[in-house]
Amino acid sequence: IGEKKKIVTRLEHALKVVICKSVGKQENILAQKEYEQRDLRISFTISTIFIYIT
Repeated sequence: IGEKKKIVTRLEHALKVVICKSVGKQENILAQKEYEQRDLRISFTISTIFIYIT
């Protein structure tokens, strides 16, 4: 379980970096909110994928 959690964390971090770069460093509050929502969706998607894998 611990190993899987490490992999998920690494995947999430990598995706966050990619999204950060694609969104750019916008100081827009709306963009920030959108980013946070997308971030939650990605975390949820990764969790779902890992549940199906195991």
